[in-house]
Parts: sequence; structure tokens; C-alpha cells
Amino acid sequence: MRLVPPTGRNGRPARPARDRRCDPWQRPATPHNDRWQDLAEALLALGPDEVSITGGEVLLSDAAAPVLAYLRSRRPDLRLRVLLSGVAPVQRRAFQALVPDLRRLGVRAKVALYGPSEDVHDWVTRSPGSWLDTLEMIDALRDAEVPTSVSYEMLGRTAARTRPTG
Repeated sequence: MRLVPPTGRNGRPARPARDRRCDPWQRPATPHNDRWQDLAEALLALGPDEVSITGGEVLLSDAAAPVLAYLRSRRPDLRLRVLLSGVAPVQRRAFQALVPDLRRLGVRAKVALYGPSEDVHDWVTRSPGSWLDTLEMIDALRDAEVPTSVSYEMLGRTAARTRPTG
């Protein structure tokens, strides 16, 4: 099976999931929707030791838990990880619904920080309050006993805004 990216009206590869017209996760996961199952099978065919699913769309999709459950059922030894970058208020309910599934399925979470402090992180994300939302997400994952790691995105534009401590 070969995965072919969806194409836009101009014949070029479609933009990533922000363009909802071509979002492969947009359709709800149902037994009649084999698109996510095809994706999972294509990933498994590569024989990886770990599969990571990334993007804010993970939190907005009803397909995230079924994909992770399907991968777990097909390969119990497979390491599964979701990479998250914070929870916007509109995503909070979806995130809260996903957390028990992450724990039940033994999925690890990795959370991205875009700066060492609130002012830098919020400046990079252009979303005031995103630092606090991200810290709340980390706390919620840890409270639910979901193995959680943090990644720090080293961006050139953050270096100039980072103040030394001490």
C-alpha cells in the first residue's frame, strides 16, 4: 500500500491539516471509515519500533483513540507516542476525553515548549496564555499517570528573547 498525499485544486500537494478541505482526520472514525485503518496499516508495514502521532489535530479528531487502539491491537509491543503542543480552550474537552485512552493504551505523551518562559513561549505561539495552557496539560497528563516528556523547541528567534537567570 502506498500513501499518496491529497492534492489541492491546483494539482500540488494539499496544505497540512489546517486546510480542513483535505484533512484526512476530518471524517469521524467509524467501522465504515477505513481511511485511518489504511494509514495505520501503512505505518505498521514499515516495521517501526515506535509510532508517533503529532499535531494539534490529534486533539481535535475523533480518530485519534481508534487509531492508537488499532495500532496497539495489531502490535502490542509497539511504542506509541503522541506529540502535543498545548491545549487551546476549544480543544480542552477533546483532550480530557483522550487522556484516559492514552493511559489505557500505554501511549506516551511528549509536550512541546517553545520557550523557557511564559513571555517567550506565548510570543512564539502568538497565543497569550498558551504557556499556562501547556503547563496545565502536562499536569493533567502526569495526574492521569500518562508517561510524559517535554521537548524544548530550539528556535533561533527565541535565543534573543531568552534572559539569563541568576
